[in-house]
Amino acid sequence: MFFCILLAFIFFMVHYAPVNGLEIRAITFNGFKPEQQDSYVTCKNHNETFVAGIFDGHGSYGAKVSETLKTIAPGILNACENLETKSIEEAFTTIANNLERQLGTNILAKSGSTAVVVLQDMDYFYIAHCGDARAVWGFQKQDQTFDHRNRNIGDPNKIPPGTLEITRKGGILTITKTFGDLDFKKYGLHHTPSIIKIKKTDFPTLLLGCDGVFDYASKQYNEYDEQTFNNEELWTIVQLNSEKLELRMLRLAAQVILSDQNFQDAKQDPAKFLPKEALHAQSNFIDTLFANYILYPMLLIQNWYKFRGIEKYANKRSAADFQTEDELRTFVQNWSWLLHDNTTAMVIKVKPGATIVDVQELNLEPQTSILLSFLMLAVVGYGFYTWHQNR
Repeated sequence: MFFCILLAFIFFMVHYAPVNGLEIRAITFNGFKPEQQDSYVTCKNHNETFVAGIFDGHGSYGAKVSETLKTIAPGILNACENLETKSIEEAFTTIANNLERQLGTNILAKSGSTAVVVLQDMDYFYIAHCGDARAVWGFQKQDQTFDHRNRNIGDPNKIPPGTLEITRKGGILTITKTFGDLDFKKYGLHHTPSIIKIKKTDFPTLLLGCDGVFDYASKQYNEYDEQTFNNEELWTIVQLNSEKLELRMLRLAAQVILSDQNFQDAKQDPAKFLPKEALHAQSNFIDTLFANYILYPMLLIQNWYKFRGIEKYANKRSAADFQTEDELRTFVQNWSWLLHDNTTAMVIKVKPGATIVDVQELNLEPQTSILLSFLMLAVVGYGFYTWHQNR
């Protein structure tokens, strides 16, 4: 009799016990860079082990690396037999091996990707990350993942000074954990993740983001090169439970843009910012006829159009200064192109009683107007005509 009651209880708990769905909102921008190297992926079912992940690529093939990780990581992580540290670490190694098998050593020599992923069981979230893609889940300093950056004096994986100061296309590698970047493995670089387990009832909301989210919107390091927790402003926005999640994501994006150094520079003096972008885009054509008579005038027209109305934001300091959702949306859509880096953020929220995964991306990349395209075409035509007449 006892065993019959026990079996009936187990059957009831499995089939009728309350379950928690997930509400996920994501937003991503190219920013000032010509190529989007961030990728993200979310689960399809509320009871999958894999919940979501952000992959931030770097190097010449960074976009290809992050896109490949987005494809292969969910299946491997869903296949974890359990969510103990060793099992997750082995899954990361399997992901790294599959990545190398698919892309080859030439592509992965000096290109790679950081990662932050969220796994789950019934009661807990498991956050695994390598590099400086970050997760935040509370207001305390310890309520965040710890960046694997070589300048971070608290990083137990610190690599001896100078060994990573090897230039690659796009800058200098400063992280101590990453997928790919095979040429740097001999200096101690590796992909073994740091793993944190948090209870869903204590922390039902998570904020995930690449370093582009946190670089200016929250000061990452203090004067001693120690990671600080100054994410209160961003986290407060995420916790605005009186607002729908879409609106909170708009405020989050607006705060990141307002804090970005490029936006600060352009807001203070747009005229000084124009040559900065022009020279950046001209690259090797700076002193050529093409640059002087075609490319540079095109950039001036393009920037004149883009900078219209920036003066109205001179007094805005935070996302709270925007009064309406339409005003927020317009601001984010018009000025996200100024972000200094590719920027991707995601909020994951437990939805008690729901049985679905409610996923939505806020696609707000600025659009180039048809009028602007015609103006630029006219400038190109005039430049070509002038060049042809002077031959």
